[in-house]
Amino acid sequence: MELTLDRVEPLSEDGDRVPFFTSDLARVEEMARKALKDWTIEIDRNPCDAHVFDPAAGDDNDALRMAAWRDFDDSLHMEKPPANPPIALTLAMMRGQSMHFE
Repeated sequence: MELTLDRVEPLSEDGDRVPFFTSDLARVEEMARKALKDWTIEIDRNPCDAHVFDPAAGDDNDALRMAAWRDFDDSLHMEKPPANPPIALTLAMMRGQSMHFE
């Protein structure tokens, strides 16, 4: 399936819109598993959140542990949780990518 800019899904009651791929959890999980080969991917649904981490790295290596909304120490990255699980997983992966550009 070709993804185009006209394929978008509503994000919130305010009418915000996001690219189509963030509405399909299976596609985001597939992307995450390709990018993070042996990592653990955890998805919470109520409230929506996602954690990705390298289980071989241990608890003391924050560079290899990312969260979308609620971090591993229970601190919050954002005021509200993501709108849905695919967006949560996308955010967790993006946080990991952003660490490489700091």
